[in-house]
Amino acid sequence: IPLEFGNFKLITVTVKKDVVDPSSGQVADPHQFTVKLDGADPQTIAEGTDATYQNVGPGQHALSEADDANYATTSANFTPQSGVDQTITLTNKQKSATITVHKDVVDPDSGVVSDAHLFHVTVNGETKDLKEGTDAVFDVNPGTYSVVESADSDYILGTVPDVTVGTNEATSTTITNTQKKATLHVVKNLINDNGATTTPDQFSFSVDGGAPIAFESDGTND
Repeated sequence: IPLEFGNFKLITVTVKKDVVDPSSGQVADPHQFTVKLDGADPQTIAEGTDATYQNVGPGQHALSEADDANYATTSANFTPQSGVDQTITLTNKQKSATITVHKDVVDPDSGVVSDAHLFHVTVNGETKDLKEGTDAVFDVNPGTYSVVESADSDYILGTVPDVTVGTNEATSTTITNTQKKATLHVVKNLINDNGATTTPDQFSFSVDGGAPIAFESDGTND
């Protein structure tokens, strides 16, 4: 039986929680908030966990939430009607997150090398330039994202696991690409004058101080 305050029948106020992403889209988020009625009686509230205030009397009342650095908090004022229970939903918005993608390039033997080649990386449908010393930074809604580079015929592209970021969170990942080995094409030009019969395979060469390598009979080596 509702209690009476003068001629006013006291009511019950149920406070529900809804969380949306930074674009105001629906999202499942179990984060807990703290709500107060008229600055008192703090209660924990989350999506699926309501707060209930009983025996609320006449006049204007205020619902407020404790500050939360990772969400935009909200409040609500209401004036109840006698004997009419109320349900009020407080909606909080997540804050944007940041994914930073770093680039590292190694030589064909996985050795450290300085390589300013420009790559292109895509996160959440957005493509940005990326190279050693120049990161690609993406502002995204909280969630899980794949990080994918555009094909490059001169490098073996590395891969990274999907990246998960929460509200107001900043995270980073590094993609390591490997240079492909190059081919050195050496040609022996031989001129035989006055009946000479010397052939290219009678000569040899070396690369970077290595062991001598004999020319092929046609004077070309790869």
